[in-house]
Amino acid sequence: MKEAGTRKRDRYETRRADSPIGLWGSHGHILPPEVILHGKAPSRYPNKARREVARQSSETEGISPSRRSRLRLSCVRGGEGDALDEGRKGIDTMNRVFWVLAIVIGLSWGGLAEDHGNSPLAATPAEATGIRVPGCIESAGDMDYFMFQAVKGRTYRLLTSHLSSGMDTVLYLFGSDGQSILLVDDNSGASGASRIEWTCSASGTYFAMLRHATASTGTGCYDFSVSLLETDDHGSDALAATPIAPGAAPTPGFIETPSDVDAFLFPVRRGYRYSVALTSLTLGAHVATRFAGAAGETDWSAPESEASIRVALQDGTVFLFVSLLGGGTGGYEIRVAEDGYADDYGSEPATATALQADGATLPGAIEVHEDRDWFSLVVRQGAEYRIALTANGLVRLAMVAADGVTVIREEAAGAASPILMEWTAPSDGPVFLSVQMPDGGGEYGLTVSSTLQLQLLGAFNPQGYTLDVAARGSIVYLVVGTKGLLIVDTSDPAHPREIGAHSTRGYAQGAAVDGDCVYVANRGDGLTILDVSDPSRPLEVGSIDTPGSVQDVAVHAGIAYVADQRGGLQIVDVSHPEAPRLLATFDTTGYAEAVTYAEGIAYVAAGDAGLELVDVSNPSAPAPLGSIDLRGDASDVVVSGGLAYVAAGFRGIRIVDVSDPAAPTEVGAISIVGEVRGLDIARGFLYAAQRTEGLAVYSLGDPVRPELVAALDTPGEALRVAVTGTVAYVADREKGLEIVQLFR
Repeated sequence: MKEAGTRKRDRYETRRADSPIGLWGSHGHILPPEVILHGKAPSRYPNKARREVARQSSETEGISPSRRSRLRLSCVRGGEGDALDEGRKGIDTMNRVFWVLAIVIGLSWGGLAEDHGNSPLAATPAEATGIRVPGCIESAGDMDYFMFQAVKGRTYRLLTSHLSSGMDTVLYLFGSDGQSILLVDDNSGASGASRIEWTCSASGTYFAMLRHATASTGTGCYDFSVSLLETDDHGSDALAATPIAPGAAPTPGFIETPSDVDAFLFPVRRGYRYSVALTSLTLGAHVATRFAGAAGETDWSAPESEASIRVALQDGTVFLFVSLLGGGTGGYEIRVAEDGYADDYGSEPATATALQADGATLPGAIEVHEDRDWFSLVVRQGAEYRIALTANGLVRLAMVAADGVTVIREEAAGAASPILMEWTAPSDGPVFLSVQMPDGGGEYGLTVSSTLQLQLLGAFNPQGYTLDVAARGSIVYLVVGTKGLLIVDTSDPAHPREIGAHSTRGYAQGAAVDGDCVYVANRGDGLTILDVSDPSRPLEVGSIDTPGSVQDVAVHAGIAYVADQRGGLQIVDVSHPEAPRLLATFDTTGYAEAVTYAEGIAYVAAGDAGLELVDVSNPSAPAPLGSIDLRGDASDVVVSGGLAYVAAGFRGIRIVDVSDPAAPTEVGAISIVGEVRGLDIARGFLYAAQRTEGLAVYSLGDPVRPELVAALDTPGEALRVAVTGTVAYVADREKGLEIVQLFR
């Protein structure tokens, strides 16, 4: 072995089971603790020694006590090393004993060295792996700081253990700012040790500080560890589900294993809207829902426009199950919000839903106990209104005045007793209807109907017999016997005015409008065609004679179907109005008085022979389909929805099912006082010119059983009617034209 004094650096190694070592330097004095720990003499290298202390201190953090007890001491150069070597060679037994005592004193000095920083800035890093980091409270008032990384939603355990005799720890957990105290624990661990279990609310760096419980005098050593708890933060099934309160702060969670599922539950109230927000801190977070109510597990809600918003169909409990698609682990936050109830109609007069008194049933629902559905209805003075309300529970109906406060009428009924309210409006204006179900909600149907009102707006008397009328917008074409055709502007219905006229040959009986042409049934002089592109200057462009007496005409796709009385049905090509030509003649059983066209069939009102159906799908070769004797004088016909309505004189209006054209069948009738001469259909209503009884309007809500909803006695004899929108134009024979407005 080389002489110790001749080496630049000799290494000496001393071992003790659980403590540092005290040594003398070559000058005969015991080395200070920093030299004992780090091998540098402060007398010659003070600055370097301090730097070495800092370096080796950082290097030894996390080393177990058994390893830290093995310290390597490097001797300094030259004489100090030689002197030390010589001192060792010449020491006697007494010196050996004294040397051992010095070591013991050195141990106490070594305990004063600061192993961990005493502030967040000097905190020792720790990993959440459960590995113990040793440390000591070297002096009274000492504090040791550690820092570690935490992930939102994960649960951590901070623990002190392996305490030295007399050691009693107090453990603090600080927030990421190093100042906010999150938790403090003294003796939750064993034998004076500390224990904190904590779930991270926001990912980041956190700090732990520990001290002796007796801060003014206590010292001692310990082990400190941070562990990540792998226990499930939330139950994985409905029995262990974590409750969530709607509207509360987000609940954090963590999927600890790829197969983990976190279960939650929250209560729902029928009719209320709920939204579930899942904020994923790891890609792939997924939430599924299941409802458990009185009826068992079902689909708990009805979706709205947004998939995340659901409407509870009944009271109960909803379970939420969170997992990660495709496996993996990660954190999340989940939040449930109750967003009020999903109201189908406005809940106050200002948001009332407008109603029409058209007899249609409006479905609705009272979603929650406090819900109240409001509707508005514009009424007219003198009109009679019928309001029907049916519900699947106790229901209350109120009619409220225009101020939204004053109750006009109020009625209540049970599920088996619908409400029927009949009321005559005392004045024009709006009223409100409100529906409530005091027992907590349910479904209902609301129906409002009224007798229609016919109001005479104006009249035009051309001094002659007005026999027929046709209309296009506000321009009306009057057939006035020997005067021919008159054109009247009714844009101001109170003051209609004649803007054009054409005196046809013979005696004008009827007319039809198609495009820019008016086709005039000119009795014995056949069919006359007028160009009315300029209503103020009607121009005759063509005509065609027929074998009989033209009473009526219908035009479709360039073909005119002419009711030629004893001449039957004449079919004329009018695609070139200036050169009409006869395509075919069909001999009807009776005298052809009127005709209408629908879907390849000509329906002919054939006087006392009733109704005849002719196949005109090939206009050049008409063929008989079927006929029916109505035992009356068929003078007009209109067709709608597979039914033909026939004006049958004193026999009223006959209703014929023509869905099978080969076998027309009478299925209904409207009996009247007087004689029906002309008909028209518009907007679900049948208008009838009832000669001396004036104009009548029937609802076709039930098309086989029409209901009289309005009537107006005209001053003359109502022979024909044409309807545009809600305005009816009546050919009132000797009284000319009557302009009538239909009101609800």
